Amino acid sequence: LAGTVPLSGGAVLWDGADVTRVPAYERARRGMCLVPERQAVFGSLTVRENLELAARDPAVALDAYPQLRPLLQRRAGTLSGGEQRMLALSRALLARARVVLADEPAQGMSPAVAARTYELLGALDACVVVAEQRLPPALRGRPAIVYELRRGAVVFAGEAGELDG
Repeated sequence: LAGTVPLSGGAVLWDGADVTRVPAYERARRGMCLVPERQAVFGSLTVRENLELAARDPAVALDAYPQLRPLLQRRAGTLSGGEQRMLALSRALLARARVVLADEPAQGMSPAVAARTYELLGALDACVVVAEQRLPPALRGRPAIVYELRRGAVVFAGEAGELDG
């Protein structure tokens, strides 16, 4: 969807337009934000510099994840996995994207921070697409559409509350 990997088939339609061959940077300009599982931060930049890539004022991100405030001067590459996830998701919050694609957004986070992450994603005024191994507890019972895939085939499509464990 983000345009970082060529499709093996099908097409990507967005707002009625075929964007299959539109480069990733152009999709980002149109409001698509990708938070990949790996290499989601610029490791040689500080936390502050990473946040400033998305917005001049990082206040919204620091309010969302106050744990990042004391880390502003540290290089992002020195952060723990959970801290890097918070930083990457903070950039997505600052970007005011229309579509957020998040791969394993809570990976490496404590249960409390993971719950906060899903709360933040759920509050966005955007279409949020989450790729997870298991449906997070924070999404159960929420008005979310879930697709379960096995070996690339859809085996379930419906409300999150309808999905069995």
